[in-house]
Amino acid sequence: MTMTKEQAESLAYEVNIIRPGWPINEILAAIGKVPPQRTYEQTRAAALDLARNRLDLDHPTVLARDGRHWRAADGLASAPAQQPAPVRCGICGRTRAGHDKTNNDVAAEYRHKWITEDEERRRCAALKRRRIPATTGRAAA
Repeated sequence: MTMTKEQAESLAYEVNIIRPGWPINEILAAIGKVPPQRTYEQTRAAALDLARNRLDLDHPTVLARDGRHWRAADGLASAPAQQPAPVRCGICGRTRAGHDKTNNDVAAEYRHKWITEDEERRRCAALKRRRIPATTGRAAA
């Protein structure tokens, strides 16, 4: 595959935004195993299709293998309708199952309650509205 290191890293980060549970180094390794006859555009389309539609996968290792993601990239089959993105915790970014499992596995001081991303955005916006203006740097007399 003709792809620069920068293109591969950019694609890996793009896939990681869709699937934060897939480590960047595993995504890069999967991209590196793509056959050389695949173009960057095909690889990008297949990787993004895989990330969006294969919610059953915990790792991107199947990217180089033949599958629906490549047929969609080649235009041989229409990509399946995109499933809605899973609801994620607004604090840690994990799905509900991952959030609950992780919360059970970490020390008590690192645990937090489930909060959706929308709830977290609203909470942050409310905190910003109540923010105290910055001081001039002089100590109060």
